[in-house]
Amino acid sequence: MPRYDWVWGNPPPLLKRHSEVKHALLRNYLLEYFLTLVSLPQQDKIQLTIVDGFCGGGLYLNEANREVPGSPIVILDAIREAEALVNLRQERRKPIMIDVELICIDECSYALDYLRHVLEERGHGEALTKNKIQLIKGEFADHCEAAVQRAHDRSPRSGRALFVLRVCRILCKRTIHRRREPACPQTQ
Repeated sequence: MPRYDWVWGNPPPLLKRHSEVKHALLRNYLLEYFLTLVSLPQQDKIQLTIVDGFCGGGLYLNEANREVPGSPIVILDAIREAEALVNLRQERRKPIMIDVELICIDECSYALDYLRHVLEERGHGEALTKNKIQLIKGEFADHCEAAVQRAHDRSPRSGRALFVLRVCRILCKRTIHRRREPACPQTQ
């Protein structure tokens, strides 16, 4: 059952402070991760898949009644920021490209509709059209195996993939590292 009401045209739902802090941690982690991956100036591209297993509608109001981004927007903004930082810090002749395929999964179709609007408003419409951003309705557990396979297919040598999950809702440990293990189990 969805925890938030996602109705395009209405204000976004309220985000509690602890969730806002989690989004800040996600942003900081992603920046450091990308900066670590691109340590060599001769690298011109890194490729990975990011799966947001409980993506929501992408926009909230914080407790001060200001709009704040949800995890899909935090991820996309961190990619842009990391590209700019790498290009600036390494004084590159050729800019780095962080090639991410973002898979957003949510059980609420209203959240995904809201997210689609937010993404289009923020200039990500082309990425949606080209499937660089995929919106998938359903439980993460039902799509876990396909997401792992997609990440492997995109980056068979490096196997780079990040999964953004709410641990209290899902367990998905074996599938990511051992592809022969059972698919992600449902939690109660």
